[in-house]
Amino acid sequence: MVSPARAPRLAALSLPAWVGRAAWIPESAARSGSAGTSGPTPALKQLPMLVLFALAVLTSAAVPTIGITAPRALLVSCAILGVGTLLAVVVTLRHDLARFAVVVPALDFLAVGLLRIGTGESASVFGSLVILPVVWFSLNPSRWNVLVAFVGVYVSLGLPLLLRLGAQNANELWRGFFSALAFAVAALVVNELSRRTRVSLEESRDRERVSEEELTRASVVQRALLPKTSVPLAGYQVAGACLPSKAVGGDFFDWYPVKEGLAFTLGDVMGKGVGAGIIAATARAVVRSAKNVPDPVAAIERTADCFTAEMSAAASFATVFHARVRAEDNTVLYADAGHGLSALVRADGTHERLESTDLPVGVPGAAG
Repeated sequence: MVSPARAPRLAALSLPAWVGRAAWIPESAARSGSAGTSGPTPALKQLPMLVLFALAVLTSAAVPTIGITAPRALLVSCAILGVGTLLAVVVTLRHDLARFAVVVPALDFLAVGLLRIGTGESASVFGSLVILPVVWFSLNPSRWNVLVAFVGVYVSLGLPLLLRLGAQNANELWRGFFSALAFAVAALVVNELSRRTRVSLEESRDRERVSEEELTRASVVQRALLPKTSVPLAGYQVAGACLPSKAVGGDFFDWYPVKEGLAFTLGDVMGKGVGAGIIAATARAVVRSAKNVPDPVAAIERTADCFTAEMSAAASFATVFHARVRAEDNTVLYADAGHGLSALVRADGTHERLESTDLPVGVPGAAG
């Protein structure tokens, strides 16, 4: 028992154990983060093609065994790739032109076909570059992109025949067909994996959205459990605030009128989040169940019994400070289960630390 004998008024009753700070993310950062989840930009997708195509041209010019067999075709292929790359940059900068992004890999197919013509036609070693626009198309959601990839590969590999250049060979036509078919199968696999990934991401976002909504509702409920009005007790003013580090936390405070004056509680449940918030609400309700018992120890004992019996599976503990202010003689009766961070501050500035040597409720060995 602590009696404020030197001053009839209690200026302050307690200090919170800690105050959490909510994380703040600038709106611009949030926008850039959400935009980053949509995938690589067209310019970034085009970069590998640009690098490998340039390497192919340099290799053809530097290695005699490869050589350049049709300079005009090679020059046109470079021009087409340049147009495609420029379009990729424009589409990246102008989001309203995003629908034209598919033109870029289509131009890449044509550029690779002309590159093959310029470096030996069917003997060219650069035909494998068609894999890059194939992947580009196959990553798009629609199954039609697999067909587009097939046509693109067939046109790219069969361009010499389509332009009727060189000796006509029916086997080249069939080789282009089966090569395009193989690339189409690969595109189908990539398209399916991409589709499943998108579905998984969408489901994950839906779950996250539902979880955030539940957390918001839980936060509203937890704030609603906190006292909002002061208790009309002559000579006293009561105020409190709780700032959890997350939407829901395990810290709580409570006050309410009792027959002898005023009862108030401070609690801190181990952990953070919804689990700690549920346990905190339970502890608050158990403490309130002892409202008509003048001895504050009874509230602590009931809470300890709840933690060691009904809530033992939760493997949690909480520090609890419960006090009664008797209006008739300005006396504070209190019980402290491991909180130890309360203080009695009188109107004249003197203060007294209300220390505790008892264990928190729920800790094995704590007195029930």
